[in-house]
Amino acid sequence: VAGGVELSDAGKAFKADNSKVPAAGVKGAEYIGSNKCKMCHLKQFKSWSETRHAHALQNLAAAKAEDVKAAAAKLKVELTGTADKTDACVTCHVTGMHLAGGYPAAGDSTKTASLAMVGCESCHGPGSIHASKETPKEEKKKFINKGVTENLCKNCHTPEMSPKFAFAEYKAKGVHLVAAPAETPATK
Repeated sequence: VAGGVELSDAGKAFKADNSKVPAAGVKGAEYIGSNKCKMCHLKQFKSWSETRHAHALQNLAAAKAEDVKAAAAKLKVELTGTADKTDACVTCHVTGMHLAGGYPAAGDSTKTASLAMVGCESCHGPGSIHASKETPKEEKKKFINKGVTENLCKNCHTPEMSPKFAFAEYKAKGVHLVAAPAETPATK
């Protein structure tokens, strides 16, 4: 979900071997935070803000110690402090962990705070090109992932952590309001 349908060379290399993190400095979209998304997608933002995803890192920080221990054991994760300070836990509770412009944003506590959740870009990809004023309106959809798939969700919603995860059911219910399809002459 690096923006757009076509994979970059770095994206193709990552797809071939996803154990290797793409090289730093690869030109592409960067994470900008959900607050930027709300400028154009207010209804979706408001609906999403009432979900557990919007408070994912806070929920992790507030988790009971015995629950954290049990989850770490299930996932075979070694805690390196509290869960909200352990990368293996945090990665599913923030946006763009250690990716260009993602969580934590080097030296920028305001941006880090805007990524300290499972935000819009966790599912739709980094939004800098999509949201850019330089990107023509008719081109914006090319630079964001609208086709969120079950495989993407299952990166975090694993059988160990979400044994009852039912993608079709969650998608139908939605994690935010989805704009109604535009009326066409045939549907009037």
